[in-house]
Amino acid sequence: MVFQSYAIWPHMSVFENAAYPLRVSRTRRLPKREIEKKVMAVLDMVGLADFAKRPSTQLSGGQQQRLALARAFTREPRLLLLDEPLSNLDAQLREQMRIELKRLQRETGVTAIYVTHDQSEALAISDRIAVMNTASSCRWVRQRRFTDGPPRNSSPISSAGPIFCAACCGRARRPKVSRAWHRYGRADVLLSAALGAGKATALVVRPEHIAIRKSSEAAPAAQPRLNLLGGTVKRETYLGEIVEYLVAVEGGELLVRTALASDVSNGDRVSLSFPAERTIALTEA
Repeated sequence: MVFQSYAIWPHMSVFENAAYPLRVSRTRRLPKREIEKKVMAVLDMVGLADFAKRPSTQLSGGQQQRLALARAFTREPRLLLLDEPLSNLDAQLREQMRIELKRLQRETGVTAIYVTHDQSEALAISDRIAVMNTASSCRWVRQRRFTDGPPRNSSPISSAGPIFCAACCGRARRPKVSRAWHRYGRADVLLSAALGAGKATALVVRPEHIAIRKSSEAAPAAQPRLNLLGGTVKRETYLGEIVEYLVAVEGGELLVRTALASDVSNGDRVSLSFPAERTIALTEA
């Protein structure tokens, strides 16, 4: 197991930390030379071989994380649990360690369960994702289908409903297009056959699927099944690669995320548009 706080023993050197699981093992009694060989091989794999004799307290945050991984790998586990191991690192180092973690997992072939609250981290590292709610797994899904709508072969394994899953990853099934009423007005949506007339639903659309423009600008060419809403920008947040807008519309607020340059700013009256194929009706079932 790799802990969130690393749990590196400060009174031990880098080598001794990594060797500890082999020294205390009750099932595998290895001679000293074999322990040294295994530990140095793992330290070399994580890039810490040159620091073997260094006190663990003299390592940086990223190096301590590598040491925690090395200690776990020395036991050659069949299953590795990582409990939010990157949460204490800064953003740039976290991105580097994502790549390292995936490389190490591929090289060792160990099955790993990675716990995280960071959606981008889950997408970057995983092969399959389980959405969790109140300590029970809501749905398993292949990594590349996580944001595209729930795959046909996804496996619900608890009572946590699809609306919770959609809030996490914006997924829904891909059934027929129909029309539904909601608190913002009327919208064309993807509607499952299971959703009959009169059933309460929640409409789901991802922020990056909503286009935004000033109301004073010329409207785009008419498109079939394109939902339109008017509103006012309450907040504009520049995040480097993307810009987020919080837009007040009749009945509530919508978050819009765009990577395109825009002259929209706080206080502007805007028009929002999003296709029916990206607008999903869900029930909490």
